[in-house]
Amino acid sequence: MSHCVSSLEAKGLLQRKIDTEDARAYQLTLKPQGKRCAMRVIGAFDKLQKEFEREAGKTALGEALKALRKLEALCIASRPVPR
Repeated sequence: MSHCVSSLEAKGLLQRKIDTEDARAYQLTLKPQGKRCAMRVIGAFDKLQKEFEREAGKTALGEALKALRKLEALCIASRPVPR
């Protein structure tokens, strides 16, 4: 995570400040260029999602999501109990 934050900071997309209430933590703030970039990424993902929903169909995607949630629940239930 630290490498990702450092990379975004080096590109001028965000600013990292030490939290005033907890010196162990950082506050991350998007700079104007970072906000513009984030909006472009959000727009691209929205467009991709709409195209995917149109191709696959919302009903089929809803059923696939239900199946994935059941699979997730089975995986969680079958985890070994920590000692």
